[in-house]
Amino acid sequence: MSNHFDRLKKNIFTIILGEIALMILVHWLFRQPTYWLDVILIVLNMILIVAVFELFDSVLAKRNLALTKIIGEEASQAFVFGNIGLLTYDSNLTVTWANDFLVSRFENIIGKQISVWLPETQALFNSEAELVTVTVDEYTYEIAKKEEGQTLYFKDITAQHVMKELSTNQQMVLGYIHLDNYEETALYSDDKTTGQIDTNIRQRIIEWARSQGILVRRLRTNRLMLVLNQQLFENLIQDNFSIMNTVHEEAAKLDVAITLSIGFGKGSNDVQTLDEMALNALELAQSRGGDQIAIKAYDQEVEYLGGSSQAQEKRSKVRARIIGQTLKDLIHKSDNVILVGHKEMDFDSMGSAIAMNNIVRSNGKDAFIVMAGGIEEKLQRAFNEYEEELKKTCVFIDETQIAKTALPKSLVIMLDHHNASQSSVPNLITKSKRVVVIDHHRRNQDFTFDPMMVYTETAASSCCELVTELIPYQSKHIELTKEEATMVLTGVVIDTNRFRNRTGSRTFEVASLLKQCGADPLKADEFLKDDFATFELKAKLFHSMSVDEHGLAIASLPNESVSRSIMSQVADSMLSIKEVEAAFVVARDDDQVAVSARSNGNVNVHVIMEKMNGGGHFAAAGLQRSNTTVSEVLAELKAVLQHSVDEEDKINESHSVE
Repeated sequence: MSNHFDRLKKNIFTIILGEIALMILVHWLFRQPTYWLDVILIVLNMILIVAVFELFDSVLAKRNLALTKIIGEEASQAFVFGNIGLLTYDSNLTVTWANDFLVSRFENIIGKQISVWLPETQALFNSEAELVTVTVDEYTYEIAKKEEGQTLYFKDITAQHVMKELSTNQQMVLGYIHLDNYEETALYSDDKTTGQIDTNIRQRIIEWARSQGILVRRLRTNRLMLVLNQQLFENLIQDNFSIMNTVHEEAAKLDVAITLSIGFGKGSNDVQTLDEMALNALELAQSRGGDQIAIKAYDQEVEYLGGSSQAQEKRSKVRARIIGQTLKDLIHKSDNVILVGHKEMDFDSMGSAIAMNNIVRSNGKDAFIVMAGGIEEKLQRAFNEYEEELKKTCVFIDETQIAKTALPKSLVIMLDHHNASQSSVPNLITKSKRVVVIDHHRRNQDFTFDPMMVYTETAASSCCELVTELIPYQSKHIELTKEEATMVLTGVVIDTNRFRNRTGSRTFEVASLLKQCGADPLKADEFLKDDFATFELKAKLFHSMSVDEHGLAIASLPNESVSRSIMSQVADSMLSIKEVEAAFVVARDDDQVAVSARSNGNVNVHVIMEKMNGGGHFAAAGLQRSNTTVSEVLAELKAVLQHSVDEEDKINESHSVE
């Protein structure tokens, strides 16, 4: 309707201009005043304008009368009583009519452009949503669009919205705090240091919780329980969990490696469910290396915060012995054992499978190593060279042979990975009811299957290290052949970047055991050497490298295919450059774009890759993605890195103010 009126106004304006032009022309031609003509024209203009407005008022009155007839006077009053609004709009999304309720709530509503006035309604006009919620002037409305026609329905849900917010804010949240490395530190510290830890760290946690209005209870020396509501939890988010930095500072003063792992469960009214979610979240935080917060909301993915320190070597030989004995019992109760690595099998995956094969055979059961889902080029060359000797002690099967091999009580052992989707045979993992996980990577989600046993140690250098440690705890003496020991050692060498990264005393003990079995370090080094084409490819990546002021180095190669093993080697080499804190390599690997991330221990690359739906552990992580380009992933990586830097600066700034 407003469009018709606008057109009429334009026509009137045109006529008036024409009349003025005519008056000027007459005056110029006749060289005399023309008062009689002026009067006539003015009268005609007045009559015309009055007629136009009368026409508009008449049409509008008929429209309002029609709408009133449609909804009825009683219904119109009911809409006001029920806080329900109706409005109509034209093809330009301009309000042409509104009922009394909306007129009373919004001044000058007629003529407003809806998409500008209420941008959220654009989803209705684009058929992206059937209902939108908007808040205007402290009132909250649900807005729906009539399927056919140009009408919007408003419903005032302010009271319900306030009650829902109040209910949500009062909803219970359950949490657990674990002091990482507390028991190990207290075991080897004197009474004075232990007392200082209790006063300066544990007591500070209790004081912090109480200052936030949180109910805190100590369950044991290294674990506390927190009871709070959603509103208090939101305050902790705003506070950036300052207690984490407080513990870092106090631990540094005492020269101890104590950090916090915190797990929260929320979003359910069932206390047992909250307790289970909080404990699972805490377990995830610990399995990822500790020093972080895991938040599990009901029916949602786990969210992680923190993770600014690398996992300490704190696993004990007692646990390794218990795991070894438990594994032995599971093997004895199985028909056979199927050893599964991850896709694009590498030396760590293969080496740990070879070591586990010996453990299984020493317990009198058959073992089968699955070779599916691809194999790295250097591993393929090494396997071809040792194939004859390896097949004397190992049985290798492909995906087509699994159906004949898998029995009702077969034990499936996942090595060097914990996610079924990363497995070389994911269907076997999801279908099997007897699964064991042995891995050294940080977990980023709950298992999609039900494992019988999980042995994850993020402080370990490699899966080869974890499995080799179990060998001495078997009933029978196990001695690997020279070729087997060399393959296992190569897995340790490449995952530690030749004993530079993630290398603890236990790593050297494993290397010593493998050397006693005849492992050849020179051969392991030869397996890892590059040919000229690989060297040239690496040189191109180095040539593309750039380093920012934060020590974050990025290299990319958009037009050539680069294997993930080469990408990881380049990233490791980039760390040898002075002032480089973390290295990222982005390139295409066949039909996927991959990122390899490495850190010198000061930057948690796992958290960075996790923001891009990747994974790994503190100092080594990565991702693979289909249906994208190197440029797109590179741009996303830079944005994530900038966001991480900004977050770190914000936390440091707020902490310095305190």
